[in-house]
Amino acid sequence: MWLLSTAWAVPATTPDALAFEEAVARMEAAYKRADGASYTLYKTEYVDGEMTPEQELNVQWRKPKDTVIVYGAAKEGRVVLYKGPDWNDGDMRVDPGRYQPILNLDPRGAVAGMGERYTIHELMLSHAIPTVARDTWKVRDHPEWVGQVKAEGRQPTRGGEADCFHTKSPKHIDPTMYAYETRACFSVATGVPTLLQSWDVEDGELRMIETYEFVDVDLTPDQTDATFEPETYGM
Repeated sequence: MWLLSTAWAVPATTPDALAFEEAVARMEAAYKRADGASYTLYKTEYVDGEMTPEQELNVQWRKPKDTVIVYGAAKEGRVVLYKGPDWNDGDMRVDPGRYQPILNLDPRGAVAGMGERYTIHELMLSHAIPTVARDTWKVRDHPEWVGQVKAEGRQPTRGGEADCFHTKSPKHIDPTMYAYETRACFSVATGVPTLLQSWDVEDGELRMIETYEFVDVDLTPDQTDATFEPETYGM
C-alpha cells in the first residue's frame, strides 16, 4: 500500500513558490497539533504496468502508529488493524471479509503487498504530510536546485474547496525525492491535503503513478481505545 513521500520544487523567488511554502507550513502545523485523524481515502496507483481501479479506504489513525482501515466498495468487509511494532509481533491483523479467516501479516511482506504500491507505513496521510514538508524545506534550502511551482488557484475537490499547486522537482539531482512532478491541493478549511497526484518515470516513461483524494478529514475525531481494538471489528 501507501503512501507517499513526495517531491516538491520550491524556488523561493516566485510568488507561486512562496504561496506553496505557506500552504505547506500551514499543513505541517495542522498535523503537529493533531493527535489523530479520521478520513476517507480514495486511491488509484500504477501497479504491475497499469493503474488500479479506485479503492475506498475509511481510515482511523492515532499517534503514534494506531491505524484502522475499513475498506468499502469492491473490497467491502475487509478490515486492517495495525498498532506498531510492539503489538501483534509487529504484524497487521487483517480480516479479508467474505467469511475468510483472520490473518496476521508482515506489513512489508509479499502477501500484504499484493496489488498495492505501498505498505501501510507509507500509505497514510500521517506519512504523506511530514514527507511533503520535509522535501519542501529540503528544496528551499538548496537555491542552486532548479525547480518549478505553479499555483493553480482555489478549486473544488472531492474533499472540499482547496488551493492547488503543480510542482516539478530536481529529482535528477536528488533521487531520494519521490516524483518528478506532483499536484497538491490543500483544504481551505483545515490546511491538510485533499488531493495528491504524482508523476514519475516508470517502465521507461514519465507517467502518473498515483492519485490520492482525502475526504471528510477530521483532525479532532471522537476516538477511544476501543476504536483500535481487534474485538471492535470481530478480529
